[in-house]
Amino acid sequence: MRKILFAIFLTLCCAFVNAQSISVASFALDEADLTANLQGTTVLDQNGGKCALIRIQTTQKGFTFDVGSLGVQKVDDSKVGEVWLYVPAGVKRMDIRHPQLGTLSGYSFPVNISGGRTYKMQLTTGEVQTIVRNSITQQYVQFNVTPQTAIVEFDGDVLDVVEGMAIKRKAFGTYSYNVQAPLYHSKGGSVTVNNPNSKHIVNVALEPAFGYLEVPDGGSVKNAKVFVNNEYKGTTPFRSDRMASGQYLVRIVQNLYSPVQQEVTISDNRTTKFTPTLSADFATVTLQVDGNAEIWVNDERKGSGSWTGQLVSGDYRIECRRRGHRTSAKELSVSPTMNGQTIRLSAPSPIYGTLDVSSTPANADIFIDNEKVGVTPMIVPQCLVGHHEVKISKTGHSDFIKSIDLAEGATEEISATLQSGRNLTVTTASGAAIFIDGKNVGITSYSGSLAYGTHTLYAELAGKRTATKTIEVPVGTDPLAAVTLSFFGDQTITVGDVSFTMVAVEGGTFTMGATAEQGSDAGYDEEPTHRVTLSSYYIGQTEVTQALWKEVMDKKPSKFKGDNNPIERVSWDDCQTFIQKLNQRTGKRFRLPTEAEWEYAARGGNKSRGYKYSGSNDLSSVAWYNENSDSKTHAVGTKAPNELGIYDMSGNVWEWCNDWYGDYSSSAQTNPAGAASGSGRVYRGGCWYGSARGCRSSNRNGDTPSGRDNCLGLRLALSE
Repeated sequence: MRKILFAIFLTLCCAFVNAQSISVASFALDEADLTANLQGTTVLDQNGGKCALIRIQTTQKGFTFDVGSLGVQKVDDSKVGEVWLYVPAGVKRMDIRHPQLGTLSGYSFPVNISGGRTYKMQLTTGEVQTIVRNSITQQYVQFNVTPQTAIVEFDGDVLDVVEGMAIKRKAFGTYSYNVQAPLYHSKGGSVTVNNPNSKHIVNVALEPAFGYLEVPDGGSVKNAKVFVNNEYKGTTPFRSDRMASGQYLVRIVQNLYSPVQQEVTISDNRTTKFTPTLSADFATVTLQVDGNAEIWVNDERKGSGSWTGQLVSGDYRIECRRRGHRTSAKELSVSPTMNGQTIRLSAPSPIYGTLDVSSTPANADIFIDNEKVGVTPMIVPQCLVGHHEVKISKTGHSDFIKSIDLAEGATEEISATLQSGRNLTVTTASGAAIFIDGKNVGITSYSGSLAYGTHTLYAELAGKRTATKTIEVPVGTDPLAAVTLSFFGDQTITVGDVSFTMVAVEGGTFTMGATAEQGSDAGYDEEPTHRVTLSSYYIGQTEVTQALWKEVMDKKPSKFKGDNNPIERVSWDDCQTFIQKLNQRTGKRFRLPTEAEWEYAARGGNKSRGYKYSGSNDLSSVAWYNENSDSKTHAVGTKAPNELGIYDMSGNVWEWCNDWYGDYSSSAQTNPAGAASGSGRVYRGGCWYGSARGCRSSNRNGDTPSGRDNCLGLRLALSE
C-alpha cells in the first residue's frame, strides 16, 4: 500500500507583530472603589478573611497568576477589558504567565496588599499570531452500536463508547471487531480500511438475550409478594426489569393465603405472564368481652369490648386486659372452617386497694386520674390497684399532686398541705427600705411568702426611690425568682489598671429606622419605621479601647496603635470571647448591645433632640470620618458627646451589635433581639474612612461573625 503525504500550509491573514514581554504599566490602591468590600463581590480567603481585589486592565485573555503559598482565591476574566483577581491580604509578589505572550516573574507589589481593598493594575503586552500545519495520513472507523452501552473491541483494543458511538483512526488494512453487552447476543466481523477521504461506518445492532416476567394484580393475588429464585423482587402488579433468558423459580406469597411457586421460562425479547391462583388459609372471627376490656391476640392489641378480623390458620393466645384487673386468657386454634364464628371471652376481674386522703385546710376536692371522687377528708375503700395520679384542689390554693402505685389490699395515706402563696427574696442597696404593696417590710433584703396575685415593690434610700416593679404571683409551690431593686445611675468599672464608664440609659419608646431627619440618605434596610419600647440598660460611654482589650486578652490586634484609641480588627466572634473573659474578671454580665439599644442610645434616648447624627447635625463636631480623620482612628472621647454624654457613636470605628442582620417589621416591639437567624451580624455607627451617610444614627450594615477590618470595633452593654 502506497503511503500518501499531504502538507498544507495556511497563510496568515493579519500582520505579524513580534511577541513582547509582559510588563506592568501602573499599580495603585483605588481608595474610592469598595467592590472588594461589598456584599456580592466580596471573596473570603481560606481563613475567613476578606480578599483584596486587583482589577487588571488588559485586552488579552488566557493569563494565569501565581502569588505563592497564600494562593489565588478567584480569577474572573468575564469582564470587558479587565481581569478581576482576588488574593489574600499580605501577598508580596506575583508571577503572570501567558502561553503566547510570555511570563512576568517575581513582580513585587509597590504597596501593602490589605483585605477588603481594591487595587488597579495596567498591563502592557504584545500579540502573537500562529502558523498551523495539518497532515492527513489515516482513515477513521466509526462504530454505531445498539445498545448504546455495548462494548466495542477493535483489532484487540477496547474502544470508548459515547452515546452509542466509538471512533478509531487506523492505517489501511483489514481488522476484526467484536461487539458485546450484558443481556445481549454478541456480534463480530471484519472491517477493511482503504479510503482516506471518508469515514468507514459500521452499524451493529445486538439481539436481546433477555425477557420479562409479569404477574398481574387480581383476586387473591392483589399486593402479593413476588420472589424469584428465593430473592424478593416486589409486589403485584409486578413487571420485572430485564431478566437473562432461562429458567427461574417464581414464588407468590400473600398474607392469609397458602403460597404458590412454579418454574417459569424467560425467552428472548418476550414477556412471560404468570397468573397463579391462591387458596385461602384464614378465618374471619369475632371476639367479644364484657366491660370494654382490651382484647389482645398473641400480645398484639386488637380492640376493646369487641373485635372482628381475619386470623391465619394456627394457634393463638387470646387475653382480656384492663388496668387494675386480673387478666383472663384463652388458647384458640384457628382453621378456615371457623369462618364467621363469634367467640365469647371471660372478662378480667378487678383488684382493689384503699386510699385515705386528708388535707389542710379541709374540704378540698379529690381527683383520681382527673376524675373527682369526693372532698377531704375521705377514705376510698375500693380503688383499683396500679399507678394513679391523685390531685387535691381548693380555690385560692395551689394544687397538691402526687403519683402513687397502689398494691392489692394495701392502704395508701395521703396528707396534703395546700399553700396559698409563694416564697420570694428581695434585695436592694445597703440600708435602703423595701416596700411591698406600700408597706415597709425590711431593710436591704427581705425573704417571705407573698399571697397569689399582683404586688408592687420599690425601695427608698436618702429620699431616692427605685423604679416600681409589679410582679404576678401565680398559683404554684416553687419559690419565685429573686428580685433586685436598683438605684439607676452611671457606673465606673475598673479592670486591672484600666477604668471605663457605663452610662445609664433610662428605658422608653422611640421610632426606629428611616425617620424624617435621616432624609434621602436612608437605605431600604432602614424601613419600615416601627415603634420600639426598651427597658433601662447601660451602654459604654466610649468604644472599647485598646488598653482595656489588652488588659483582658493580653494582645492588641489593631492596625492603628494607641492605648486610648478604639480596638479594631476584631470579629464578632472575637468580641464574644473578650466579653466572656471580662465577665469572669468583673463578675458582671456584659454583652453587645442589641441593634435597638444601640440606635436608642445614639439618638440620645429620652433626651433626644432629633439629630441626624449622634449628638448633632454638624457631623464634624461629633465624629471622626473620611473628611477629618487623616485616614486613621483617634483617641476615644475627643469629639463632643451626644445628649446622654456618650462619645463616638458616629464615626471613629463601626461597632458590632448582638443581632443577626435581617429585615425590619412594621409592628411595635418591646426589647427586640433582631432576626432569629442569618448569615451576618449587625454593625453600626460609621468609621474613620467612611462617608457622612454611614455615620447616621439609623444607618445599618452587616458582616459575617468571623469578619475583621481595621474600621470595626465594639461598645459594651449591660442590663439594669
